[in-house]
Amino acid sequence: MWFRNQGIILNEDAYALSQMLQWIWRSAIRRGESISIYVPSKRMRQLLIDFLEQKLLDIPPRVADNAGPGEKPFPQTPKKVS
Repeated sequence: MWFRNQGIILNEDAYALSQMLQWIWRSAIRRGESISIYVPSKRMRQLLIDFLEQKLLDIPPRVADNAGPGEKPFPQTPKKVS
């Protein structure tokens, strides 16, 4: 709600993936140790798989239609970095 009130459209998939990657990185993996990951959520599991397979160059916004009157959403598709 805060983001929307500020006129910011949050890409829910990108945000969820970044939070999951941060959580994974803060585990033993950053010390070079192997870890096992169980992701029960189908959505989150697919986001992680797509990220690992480098399929997430463009993540379409899930909430772009939530922009209120006078609010400007971020660009619909981020530019690809070569």
